[in-house]
Amino acid sequence: MIRKIPVNDLKVGMYVKLPLSWLDHPFSLSQFIIKNRQQIKEIKECAILHIEVDFDKSELPPEPARTKPKEVEQPAKKEIEPPAQMESRNPGTREFGIGHRGQ
Repeated sequence: MIRKIPVNDLKVGMYVKLPLSWLDHPFSLSQFIIKNRQQIKEIKECAILHIEVDFDKSELPPEPARTKPKEVEQPAKKEIEPPAQMESRNPGTREFGIGHRGQ
């Protein structure tokens, strides 16, 4: 599978096809596997923005398997009971010492 990618995404092991004439780049071939970071730097210095990569011919290490992040166990939720109904407190009751004389 051949795809065009930005040169900033190049990686060691990619099989590239330079879109330049044989005389316009420092490599002996226009198609090759990138062996080191220096080659990536030299490709970037050729002032090209995108490059074709043949992923079938590339020698990239397999990507790590994507796994789901571990779920963190949450502490059990306590059910909160609603507060007990408070009796209405009328200022005229015994509790406040008014309204009932003689007791």
